[in-house]
Amino acid sequence: MIKQVDVNNKSYNIVIKKSKRAKHIQLRIHKTGEINLIVPLRSSIEKALNFLDEQLEWIEKKISKLAFNKNKFRYLGSRINIRSITDKKDNLFSIYWFDNELIKSTSQEIKVEQLYDQWLFEKAKLFIPQRVHQLADKYGFVFNSVKVKRLRSRWGSCSSKKNLSFSYRLMQFDFNVIDYVIIHELCHLKEMNHSKAFWSLVRSVLPDYQNYKKTLSSN
Repeated sequence: MIKQVDVNNKSYNIVIKKSKRAKHIQLRIHKTGEINLIVPLRSSIEKALNFLDEQLEWIEKKISKLAFNKNKFRYLGSRINIRSITDKKDNLFSIYWFDNELIKSTSQEIKVEQLYDQWLFEKAKLFIPQRVHQLADKYGFVFNSVKVKRLRSRWGSCSSKKNLSFSYRLMQFDFNVIDYVIIHELCHLKEMNHSKAFWSLVRSVLPDYQNYKKTLSSN
């Protein structure tokens, strides 16, 4: 059974499934965007639909997160378009950025994901260190060095020697999220842990840090 629901002018198809194993009514949203409403055998469809009505806002939030992940090519929080231009005279490839559009010019066989990845890394090396210096000066933090790396398991790090490292993938997010990660690592210069004192320090610099923390956790 399929139920169509509308949330803020957007339509979603909900696949309703009866289950012998389920003890409670459940909503499941798969990475493909498919939404399942799981209903125990002893529960009525009417009760399940009432439950669904109460979860519409939750559904929209979850779907919006999936939409973010599907848009691979993002820069400073916005989706960007990629257009290919072949230049037979040039043996190298170049990347250009014009009005929210990423343009590549290449005569080589190279995947667009690789090209975007390299471009994002170069952007990060220019932007992040400069922003780290600005925020450190503004809030009185002293560090030794800052580097942009191809970190995969974390957004940033701070060593005991006061060396800071940041993932180039931060450039996919908007300025506020990037600032949160930078401030997070700067605060580790004074508190090398995640104690209450550490989070109090983060909050003193960025009172609404939890909003940006959630954005990173969901992506």
